[in-house]
Amino acid sequence: MLLLGVLLLGPSLILLPATLRVRGRVPIALAGLVFAAATVVLTVELLSLLYVLTPTWIVIAEFAVALIVLVVWWRAGATAPWPWLCIRSWASNPGRLQRLRSLARGSAFVPRTASGAVTAVAVVVAAAALIVQFYVGVSVAPNNWDSMTYHLSRVAYWLQYDSALRYSGGTARQLGSAPNAEFMIAWIYALLGTDLLAFFVQWISLLGLGAGIFSMARLLKFGVGPSAFAAALFVILPQPIMQSTTTQNDLVVSFFLVAAMFFLTRAARDRCWPDCVVGAAAFGLAVGTKGTALIAAPGILLVVVVMARQSRLGLSQVARYAAIVAAGVVLLGSFVYVPNFVEEGTLGGAASKMTSRQGVGPVAATSLVQALWTFADSPGVTLPPAVSDAVQAAGRAVRPVAVGPFQGGQFDFAIDSGIQEDTSAFGLVGFIVLPLLLLWTAFGWRIPPLRRAVALAAISYAVILAWGLIPNVWLGRVLIPMVAIGAALFASLGRRAWLSGLALILGCLSLLPSLRENAGKPLRPAAASILKLDRRTQQLRMNPAAAESFIALDALVPADAPLAFVGGEDSWDYPLFGDGLQRVVLRFGSFDEALPSLKAGKVAGLVISDSSPPPPELRGVTQLGTSAWFVPASAVKYQPAP
Repeated sequence: MLLLGVLLLGPSLILLPATLRVRGRVPIALAGLVFAAATVVLTVELLSLLYVLTPTWIVIAEFAVALIVLVVWWRAGATAPWPWLCIRSWASNPGRLQRLRSLARGSAFVPRTASGAVTAVAVVVAAAALIVQFYVGVSVAPNNWDSMTYHLSRVAYWLQYDSALRYSGGTARQLGSAPNAEFMIAWIYALLGTDLLAFFVQWISLLGLGAGIFSMARLLKFGVGPSAFAAALFVILPQPIMQSTTTQNDLVVSFFLVAAMFFLTRAARDRCWPDCVVGAAAFGLAVGTKGTALIAAPGILLVVVVMARQSRLGLSQVARYAAIVAAGVVLLGSFVYVPNFVEEGTLGGAASKMTSRQGVGPVAATSLVQALWTFADSPGVTLPPAVSDAVQAAGRAVRPVAVGPFQGGQFDFAIDSGIQEDTSAFGLVGFIVLPLLLLWTAFGWRIPPLRRAVALAAISYAVILAWGLIPNVWLGRVLIPMVAIGAALFASLGRRAWLSGLALILGCLSLLPSLRENAGKPLRPAAASILKLDRRTQQLRMNPAAAESFIALDALVPADAPLAFVGGEDSWDYPLFGDGLQRVVLRFGSFDEALPSLKAGKVAGLVISDSSPPPPELRGVTQLGTSAWFVPASAVKYQPAP
């Protein structure tokens, strides 16, 4: 079923960019990924409204979309879908034939300059890292905390209820968070029947990010080699490469944002409405993936405006492009925001209140210092004492303005050398290279206006983020869009061999530890490798308390016995569904709400986690762990209702 679903995405992936006559090989691939994602999202939204989100109906809906795209492509002139597939074009171009001969001889792979050699090494390293992470993603069960509480949990509930609309008992994040990344996971899950490839959405987004950064660097008038170096350097940074094996959504939203910035900027330059359509679809998908897309919007708007002024874009055309972008946001980004506003009065719903600043709060400078300190990061690398002492001295200097709320731990001014896909940042490249590069490009002299705008766009993301959110230990992954927006400027390093070589060395210093010693998916030492564990043990690795509870529960009830569940916002409920979602799970807000289902015998029992314990007068209750209990249906089935 998954293979059939992928094949039916072919027209959206290949023919829609051809119909719009998108230019450039890499931009064509970029546009294809955007349109394929849009097809999946629209399919899930439509089927959810009809309560038929099932594998059969997914295939039927995709088949209908494929037919429509084929008809539109044919009526538009049946343009050749991929330039390199046009045999006649290759045969009639002597230059391309010469390139084929060079490839056959191997001379095309021999760098002609020192900077070209560094770029070649960087691309090979990035490709190798992606291959390793793909293997890890397939071999290791999802075990990220957020995945167990809402990313994969909401997917399981959607497929259980055949709809991605709101369901009873869901947490704030399960119901109110932007869902586009999980829509794509649900599409894979429904067709494959397992979470084996749930990570693929993030992994392919990192690959797409490389293509988007390359395209953006080319738009900034960097050469092919430096642009490829910029893309490769971003891919091997600790946070992006480690998150590529997770079911989070930061790489997904970053991919859509970079694609939107590229296509909207090129549309303003060339006055090309098809590029605007692709950019609008990408931005709409970004808004529907994560609220951080709105934080990036002012910076992207600045880049587009600078290009529009350079190309002297008319007001009527600006209004037309703005209408196209608005349509993209409504069509692809508003699915969850409308019910949030209707039921809770805010677009972000209750989920946004968990991390957003409420009331007056501390001054913006406090949050900005705490947020920017996230970049003081060197996963797996112990820096010399002199460097650590200098950082501590800087911390003491800014401490008076950096005392304020901090979620998830105690804020300090140390350099984080831990290796964790949730809390690590961008290694020594993000610590040393990126700040200097952004500051010089934003405020230096003789900087082209568009490059300056890109640097300011990245900086503005950090400033707005610090102003709107309470700093926390997880900001490394939330800052991925900032680094992705500014990553095209890495190409300025790729023009000089010594600069690009130094940046690549700094990147590789953290890359190997990130691949081997990630706390969630350790591959070393061999004796403790997560690859040696079964998928159930892998899944529960990050939460020993939950592991104890689920192991005890597995001994009490069959794997397919339906269960009721009462838990808190951060309670793990996804593992209850089992492999292949063979168990029905009914979630409730309290014991009293679950009581009718227990009495009616609809479930085998009730699992209570991180919530108030069951009434003490009940008999047969089993304590699963320090804060978890199992109430069998027999304990309440024949008792009179209160």
